[in-house]
Amino acid sequence: MSSRRPPAPRSGRRGPVRPNGTPGGSSAKSAPVTVEREEQQRPPRLFTIRFAMLFVIAIFALVTLIPTVRAYMTQRAEISQLEQEVEAAEEREAHLRAELARWEDPAYVAAQARERLAFVMPGETAYKVIDPDFVEPEEPALSDGEVHSGLPALEDLVDVSTDQPWYSSVKDSIRVAGDN
Repeated sequence: MSSRRPPAPRSGRRGPVRPNGTPGGSSAKSAPVTVEREEQQRPPRLFTIRFAMLFVIAIFALVTLIPTVRAYMTQRAEISQLEQEVEAAEEREAHLRAELARWEDPAYVAAQARERLAFVMPGETAYKVIDPDFVEPEEPALSDGEVHSGLPALEDLVDVSTDQPWYSSVKDSIRVAGDN
């Protein structure tokens, strides 16, 4: 049985190669130790090409998906708003259909005529009750003589003569009305 040794860690730098294909220089034990020491001394890479490609792909995916997701969310909001409007319209339609069905009943029509238009059936006497808190007392009416007693007579303000054409008297009455 042959004993196999675990493969030596690979590095970017290769040492001399033996004819059988195993790395090594003058001795087989010195090569792996040298490679391990070089790897330990070299700081680890923080930015690799693989990481850069992954970063570029992630940015590209975000740039591609953000507008699509935004459009999707906007459309979902519009759809929910339209669904609410449809529900409100259906409720209103149901309410209007119920009201239309009520108007088919002659008793409802008679009740609405009594309430809205103050109709009475033949033979009934209609009374209207007025709340005294909301009724203003009527002012006593003045006679024509009392109303015009404080005003000068029209003949005093306007020259009413028959020798003038009618439009002159209209012009004079407009002028008198504008002065008061």
